[in-house]
Amino acid sequence: MPTTVLLRGECAVWKNNVSLGKIIADLSFDNDLRFFKLISVGNIRASFRPEQIGGFRIVQTGSVRKKWQLSILAKWPSGDEFTYSYLLPTKEQAESIRANIQGIAVNSRRHEEVLALLRTRERVSKDDIATLLSKFHTEVSDQTVQDFVQGAITSGQVEGFYDGKEFMSKYALQRETVRYDIVSKFEVSSSGAIVITCPKCGAAIPIESKESNGKCRFCGSPYVVPKKILDLI
Repeated sequence: MPTTVLLRGECAVWKNNVSLGKIIADLSFDNDLRFFKLISVGNIRASFRPEQIGGFRIVQTGSVRKKWQLSILAKWPSGDEFTYSYLLPTKEQAESIRANIQGIAVNSRRHEEVLALLRTRERVSKDDIATLLSKFHTEVSDQTVQDFVQGAITSGQVEGFYDGKEFMSKYALQRETVRYDIVSKFEVSSSGAIVITCPKCGAAIPIESKESNGKCRFCGSPYVVPKKILDLI
């Protein structure tokens, strides 16, 4: 699920303990981009990352129709502190939502640990990724690792390729990309065997299987055998 809605309804907004009024808004968490956002009438009114959360307050309000106010404090690099407050019917509900937001914040920090690993190493094995993911997943399967890495690649958080066994960074891929020359010359020997000519050094190489990719036994250069030649075997 790309976005998780955590709170919905009337939200009182404060900046440095000065009221900015109330709005009808959803407080959501973007699971792909990893940030909280306050959405009102289809517009993002505010957004902040989990590490910006400075604390929570849960207080009882009202004398007749009592409710519980859950306040989330978010700190900005500029030093400003914003508070977003919602009224909830029970203390248990307020505490449950607070625990949910705290859990997201913890998981997000661990999520960043895995991304840091993928960003700083050229190759990362499936087992290394699974070990870090196991810190915030009760069960980590091959599919869990696959979904995490592919999601990170698709969203642009990391650049590279995952083949199900290891992650290879974009830079490692660029260095290890192999240029394959296509075989264009061949002949049939007196025994009926197909003999190709290495595109690089010109050596004669007997073809013994229908494998399309090969490496010259003389110069070590990789080559590709066209299907029309393989069909003759």
